[in-house]
Amino acid sequence: MARCPKCRTKVQIPQRTIWLPMRGHESIQLNIGVFYCPKCRQQWRAVLGRRQAAGTPAKFEKAGEMRSNPTPAEVRMWEILKGQVMPNFPNHIFYRQVVAFGYILDFYCPTLRIGLEIDGEIHDDQKEYDKQRDTNLARRGIKVLRTRNEVVFNNPQALATQLCKIIGDRTTPWYKRIFRKRK
Repeated sequence: MARCPKCRTKVQIPQRTIWLPMRGHESIQLNIGVFYCPKCRQQWRAVLGRRQAAGTPAKFEKAGEMRSNPTPAEVRMWEILKGQVMPNFPNHIFYRQVVAFGYILDFYCPTLRIGLEIDGEIHDDQKEYDKQRDTNLARRGIKVLRTRNEVVFNNPQALATQLCKIIGDRTTPWYKRIFRKRK
């Protein structure tokens, strides 16, 4: 329950809730509720709760090291995200090297629950682990999109277009997706 900051009306249920990492404390996540007052039509956000993110301190330390020393493919992917994808979707921010449910994702958008993984040569040897990891994250509602290093360097425009399409589909309400006109 929250009170409207304008008219002080009690609002019981938020329109939606979002879990976001707390800035400066990646191991803590905040539950943010978006409220709407029916009386004065005011919209506001409020912190509903906090939780310790799933992951060990060693995972968070390793993620910090990986953020400090990105691979060339991750640097290029970050440029693609910042320059071509995120300007089209200003409400959705991608973070680099995020610990989510005990796994380190190369890029993660908490509002869309999309993780991006750049697969280099090391992933050729650990396909079974990657499959299990994707399954565990999917159970928790995180869609993992995988792409090869070569695609990031050789075809960045097609990759940006594909990401924009996937993000557009995730942001479209379910009823519009069902009744969308087929071409």
